[in-house]
Amino acid sequence: MSVSTDPTDLSAAVLEHEEDRAASAPARAARRGFMGISDIRMNAIALYGNFLILAVIGIVINPQLVRLLGQEQFGIWKAALRLLDLTAVADGRATQALKWVVARGESEEDAAAKQRAVGAALGIWIVWLPFLLLGLALLLTFLPALISGISLENTGLARTAVAILGANMVLTAVLGVPDAVLAGTNQGWRSYILTTAWLVVANVGMVALAWLGWGLVGVVSSTLVCSLLNGATTYLVVRRRVHWWGVRLPDRKELRTMLGFSNLTMLWQLVQMFMLTSDVLLIGYVSGAATVARYTFFAYVSQFALSICLMTGSAVAPRLGALVGGGDLSGAARMLRQTRQLLLLIVTLLGGGMILCNRGFLGLWVGPSYFFGVEANVLMVAVLLQLALIRFDAQVQDIGLQIGSKVLWGCACAVLSFGLAAAAYWWTTSITMMFAGLLIGRLPLNIVYRRLVRRIVPDEKGGIISQAAGTGLLAGSTAVSLMFDLSNLAAFLIAGTIWTILCVVVMAPLALPSDVIRRLRKRLSVGGRKP
Repeated sequence: MSVSTDPTDLSAAVLEHEEDRAASAPARAARRGFMGISDIRMNAIALYGNFLILAVIGIVINPQLVRLLGQEQFGIWKAALRLLDLTAVADGRATQALKWVVARGESEEDAAAKQRAVGAALGIWIVWLPFLLLGLALLLTFLPALISGISLENTGLARTAVAILGANMVLTAVLGVPDAVLAGTNQGWRSYILTTAWLVVANVGMVALAWLGWGLVGVVSSTLVCSLLNGATTYLVVRRRVHWWGVRLPDRKELRTMLGFSNLTMLWQLVQMFMLTSDVLLIGYVSGAATVARYTFFAYVSQFALSICLMTGSAVAPRLGALVGGGDLSGAARMLRQTRQLLLLIVTLLGGGMILCNRGFLGLWVGPSYFFGVEANVLMVAVLLQLALIRFDAQVQDIGLQIGSKVLWGCACAVLSFGLAAAAYWWTTSITMMFAGLLIGRLPLNIVYRRLVRRIVPDEKGGIISQAAGTGLLAGSTAVSLMFDLSNLAAFLIAGTIWTILCVVVMAPLALPSDVIRRLRKRLSVGGRKP
């Protein structure tokens, strides 16, 4: 995996990791990795380690970059990255398809077929390259219109930065081929470790070059250089660790098969990325780069929470798929209900904490001016809850391998929600109303995706009490945040402590699966007995 265009973008990074974990599942689990630890466990350890380091980097580096670049240049960088995330989907998503092809053929010894799959992935990149370059050219041309309020002195700088990031985007599909092979052979942890190391180097380089006066050009140049170095080192690893590594020309049938699969993957990736970036794109277009800079900090904890939810869903998807494939629908239904309850517990814990503590956290981190208001904060949590449930139901649908309906509904509601949010924000310039538009526009997905899931896994009754408890706790935290000023350090610590206690004492016993609760009680009772 190449270094992301935004090394501190948690949700985009987890979206890529999610594909890696799912693709690694069919591969041989018996192989041992570092220090005798299985590759599957090493994948999990490296993935979560990468995520935590990304979160810490964002907290430490972002304030430094705002101070060194200024709000406008920092906002240009963040808005341009979201635009490039959408443009990058036009690379054909060949590496995502390659992961699955390699994983499914891992038990076979046909090295030539795997090498032809690598050749097919490179062929798809060549097919889509003109469209990718066209998208980049259009973005460079219309950049001042897409990011409102760029000053004349920063217009040329913004285009230069986008051109450098665009070069990184164009090369990502090629640089990501060795990573896709490692993920498909269940050795994704090797590339996770390399990527994490280069992310740290890239961010240190960003701050250093910005401090030396290179500004935004230095920041994006650090990203490009570390992407190239990460790609080169990953290539050396795959040559050493994958015995069949090589490239062969594919036949037409193999190329058409991978192209069809990658095209559907690309369309769904576009829908996901559009949902994840709608807020930043709207703010950049209507309000400008400076507001994007403020919003990046305001929504940082929300992005952190969403990333955890994405990883929760991807962690259970392979096991859920095995249950469905084996015909154990009752077991699959039970696992689905338990995972949804766990997901609601996580979202409630993090969402309630955001409602109570985000204002104080921002005041301590970067300053009170980055807080957009209690109402906007509450609706941002509502969007987080809605998107977490939509993404989980979408992950479950992947098990059935029939994702056409999911993609069509996702496209329609992505456009609808963006249109409603754009209209609301255009008329009111209110972040709160923008969130309201996103919520209303995505509401059909909460209904339709749940029905599509029932076609694969029948619903198991239960969870009503935990849902009611979670709703009550979120409502209570909203009332407290409206009645009291929680912006100072003392209030921040008190609110956070009370909320954590409430969630552990009240919400966790209600939301966690009953068998988990029974095992915990048994262990505690055994541990408390006298010998």
